[in-house]
Amino acid sequence: MKKIFSNKRNRYLIMASVFIGCLCSSLSCTKLDETVYSSITAGSFFKTREEVIANYIRPFSHIVGSYEYRIWHLNTLTTDETSMPYKDGTPPADGGDQIVGLHWHTWTKDDSEIKNTFDALYRGVGYTNATIENMEGVDFDKLRVGLDKQSVLAELKIYRAWYYFMIMDMFGNIPIVEKVGEPLYPPTSERKDVFAYVEKQILDNMDKLADKGAPNTYGHVTKAAAWALLAKLYLNAEIYTGKLTANGLQPGTARWDDCIKYCDKVLNYTGGGGYQLDANWNDPFKIKNELSKENIFVVVYDTTYATEMRWNYKNLHPEHQKTYGFGFAPVNRAMTHNNFYKLFGNTDKRQQQWLVGPQFAADGVTPLKCLTGAQKGKPLVLDPLFVNAPGDTATMLTAKEFHGARNIKYELQKGSKISQMSNDAPVFRLADIYLMKAEALMRKNGGAANAEAVNMVNTVRARCFSTTDPLAKYTTSTLTLDELLNERAREFAWEGWRRNDLIRFNKFTSGTWWDKKPSEAWRIVFPIPSVSISINPNLKQNPGY
Repeated sequence: MKKIFSNKRNRYLIMASVFIGCLCSSLSCTKLDETVYSSITAGSFFKTREEVIANYIRPFSHIVGSYEYRIWHLNTLTTDETSMPYKDGTPPADGGDQIVGLHWHTWTKDDSEIKNTFDALYRGVGYTNATIENMEGVDFDKLRVGLDKQSVLAELKIYRAWYYFMIMDMFGNIPIVEKVGEPLYPPTSERKDVFAYVEKQILDNMDKLADKGAPNTYGHVTKAAAWALLAKLYLNAEIYTGKLTANGLQPGTARWDDCIKYCDKVLNYTGGGGYQLDANWNDPFKIKNELSKENIFVVVYDTTYATEMRWNYKNLHPEHQKTYGFGFAPVNRAMTHNNFYKLFGNTDKRQQQWLVGPQFAADGVTPLKCLTGAQKGKPLVLDPLFVNAPGDTATMLTAKEFHGARNIKYELQKGSKISQMSNDAPVFRLADIYLMKAEALMRKNGGAANAEAVNMVNTVRARCFSTTDPLAKYTTSTLTLDELLNERAREFAWEGWRRNDLIRFNKFTSGTWWDKKPSEAWRIVFPIPSVSISINPNLKQNPGY
């Protein structure tokens, strides 16, 4: 057990599920209403410190089942970064048609992948709303909770704003709800109004948050995390304040100076020692990455109490069980496209995150074997460029089991007996602050890099190259916006930001990769699920759907 509320975090997670499960209930995300499972009310609850803390933790426990699975799927499998193809023409055991549709940009308003993510995000809003309501009448001093009530409420409001940021980013025009079940059928707000709501919630509450290093803040929203969220919000302001139409986006108002302002607040922050880039590019993704000096805000995972971090299971080939001594066989679902893999040069240390070429057992000598198709029984050679054997072809429907590089950015636990990982998932880290500021500076300058922007990017790249490598540093002439997008791909691969980046660079729907063709411009947002609209008549469908 680890990490949040010292070593008590997981005990409080268990308590949260017991104490709060019947009280908060599940927020129905089709009509955004409350389903009541018990007559227990807040008035008969929250009589002890433990009950209050359990209530406080509940929204943070919900995200662990949504972030790496639901949210990551929509933000990554729709891009040039990653896909989950059929292998040797065989659909995966859990189907796969909708996963293929994410890659091809052919998803529909009836897809469960879309609905489940929409529901999960609004359920997170619901749990947070319920927690805020429950907290408002609690006397923290009387119960000796040991936390500042105003700081807790401020954090929960910004945490809710983060949920709304994600829903706005993925679904565009959406309802804003602050009370469980009120109104019963909430109206749709325009995206620009959701942007303004998220901005105000952060600005109104960020000064009440704890500093880094204060007790019980790991995995929680601190001042620096709020600033990072604001910087990301302002970086995309032109998108979020624009108008969605059937022909695409009519851009809104850029906020580059505001983005720079809040990047600088993080960069100049000294609370708790401030933040520093970790010495190694992959330190933020270690098993014990709570020790990272770089991670600003993370989703906390644990192999027992906060599960669903499963890159080891999803990504690797079944034969890799022999390499890492796993007590389970991975399912060989996710792999990286050839065009994305080509972005990584051989002298870039970040290239080490890819498993490619001949694969061996733990002894480093015994070859792993292919298990299906014409190559069955032959050595497993992971082919990042899809040209492994003469005559082989690779599409989402015909890829072979050995096609595609496999990502091992998150440190693997050798000998693990379960398909769960304890690595926390970084949401905001200092490297992103550097690159966001660089981009804002360039966009203010008509897309051209100045010395400060170059310095921002080179500071992050320095740990990825030998000091004598001529490729280590950009110049004002070599750092173009397109190259900055490529650098963001290298630095933030598999971290869930690729869709957001491609949209901002106008390459999400127009781009082509592997067997994906250009798609309709209105697909920069996902549809509001048709089931949700059938229940809440005040929901409005996004253009094009």
